[in-house]
Amino acid sequence: MNSTTCSCNLHETTTSNVTMTKDNGGKTHGTIGVIVFSISSVLVAFAFVSNLCIQTLLLTRRALRKQTYTVLVLSLGFGDTLISISGILWLVLQKANTSFQTPLCGVMLSMLVIGTFLSLYITFLICLNRFLVTVDAPMNKILFSGKRKFWLMIIPSFIDAILILSLSPLWGKNTTQCNVKSVFGREKITFGVVWMVTNIPLLVSTVVLYIALVRKLMKKFVNIDVQASETNSGVAMTTMTQEKKQQRMRAVKTLGIILVFLVFCTTPFIFSMVGSLFGIELKQTHRIILTWAQMINSFANPIIYTWRIRTLQYEIRNIFSWCHQRID
Repeated sequence: MNSTTCSCNLHETTTSNVTMTKDNGGKTHGTIGVIVFSISSVLVAFAFVSNLCIQTLLLTRRALRKQTYTVLVLSLGFGDTLISISGILWLVLQKANTSFQTPLCGVMLSMLVIGTFLSLYITFLICLNRFLVTVDAPMNKILFSGKRKFWLMIIPSFIDAILILSLSPLWGKNTTQCNVKSVFGREKITFGVVWMVTNIPLLVSTVVLYIALVRKLMKKFVNIDVQASETNSGVAMTTMTQEKKQQRMRAVKTLGIILVFLVFCTTPFIFSMVGSLFGIELKQTHRIILTWAQMINSFANPIIYTWRIRTLQYEIRNIFSWCHQRID
């Protein structure tokens, strides 16, 4: 169920009145509702716990903060954590009393919107970093060296959060439904402009930049292979070239996997938000699918990090080794 458009009737006081799925006569299927709620709970819980663990490792393990690429990739977890928190709030919203539903709705929508922006923006920064590294641009050191990469992530994210929170009536008027149109009210046009100006260009530019990155990388590797075959360095030059190619290609493939999940799971949600601004509401089944897609994207990323980032694998092994030694 899409968290931004889930129907949460604030005049109903019993949990049995929360609509999950309906048949043609409008009668609630209790069993299906329980199944949907249970699956949603598992997805949300796994997404929250896994991303929280990744962020804890990033903040506590210095080895993970040495490489710019690793920092940027693992920082995606901050956006995914906010999205999973919005999922938790949505689950609570289904069972909450009337008096708590309005503030929960505002907080939930704000978390979801800010988390989505963070995911898109940091993915864009990863693509930009990889592209600048590939073309050997001096701008890469200017933007991503030292603590600058952290400020590059924090400042735009903070500005977006302030804008969204200033438009969102977290503790404001009562609403009959928890969706963008009803929650933002008069500010929905301003919110729509902020949403479309930030998220849609970020998504499109990230995809275009990744395609350009792959083309540049392939062209560069072809030139390196030609140079290696023409030099007298022989095996040494070829070995160095192969190691460099493997490292770069592994990073680009990891980014590609993350980007595929992001595009397929987030794009429908972005445009469903735009439709909600104009009063176009999706069916209940479609909202469930969109919400599950968001949660799947959030819990898939930690799996991808652990699978593809060797430094993270090493740190996780160290933790398990330490725990094993303590037990013994």
